[in-house]
Amino acid sequence: MLHELGPDDWRILEFHKDKQAVPSLRIQKELSIDHRKIVDSLHVLHSEGLVYFKSHSVAGNIENIISKITEKGRMALKEKQD
Repeated sequence: MLHELGPDDWRILEFHKDKQAVPSLRIQKELSIDHRKIVDSLHVLHSEGLVYFKSHSVAGNIENIISKITEKGRMALKEKQD
């Protein structure tokens, strides 16, 4: 349900566009979005098949995800821009 993605979801997906793999903590630093929101967005993007998780770990209450955009994610960004 790509039409249900919020503005932060799209920003996070766009951030992945030209990167090999992105740690969630880097997204937080670069986009100034709350880390919990980033993790929630990454799970939504993952469930839609727009990113995949290269690494997923939990240490205490910090969930760190290293994610990469999928071809479906690239196509979604292209369609949104058109």
